[in-house]
Amino acid sequence: MDATQFEETVKADLQRSENVRKILLEAFQFTGADIGEGVNANDGLNATKLIAAEAGARIFNVLHAVRNPKQGNTYGAMMDLIVNLNNNPFWVRHAGNLMPIVHIAMAAQADYAALLLEKEAQPTITKDDEIRAESRLVGLEIFVMMAYLIDGPELSATGSLQMKRRLAPLLG
Repeated sequence: MDATQFEETVKADLQRSENVRKILLEAFQFTGADIGEGVNANDGLNATKLIAAEAGARIFNVLHAVRNPKQGNTYGAMMDLIVNLNNNPFWVRHAGNLMPIVHIAMAAQADYAALLLEKEAQPTITKDDEIRAESRLVGLEIFVMMAYLIDGPELSATGSLQMKRRLAPLLG
């Protein structure tokens, strides 16, 4: 990878992360100010939504890297998983609830890859189409759980479908 390709990869990663962050802030019904816009700009719930959206962007980077291993963002995803998430208060508090879902998402991605290879070898095979379709996007359920952890079942239910519709195309 030359310097230009590296720069383009980094720009694409940053833009995708920003898009994910915005989608999550809207889905989490964030109504506060952005970081740095005032000491008292965010109440406790809005502050939680803000740091949850940041954790969500980091988790999305991990999911994206696993789905798209040739796009050059594996190092950033590893840093997100190993370092950056562990510095996020929302992740630290809720990792016990979220990490099993990340694990399930990784297992589902492995299933998706295996089923995709089978489909390429036998294009007319249809027996696992539903499993393949489900495995492809199961990682998005972590963001529904995040909404639940932020403000309960109402928040997770009201924005779930729209949030997944907006995040799915960014996953690759």
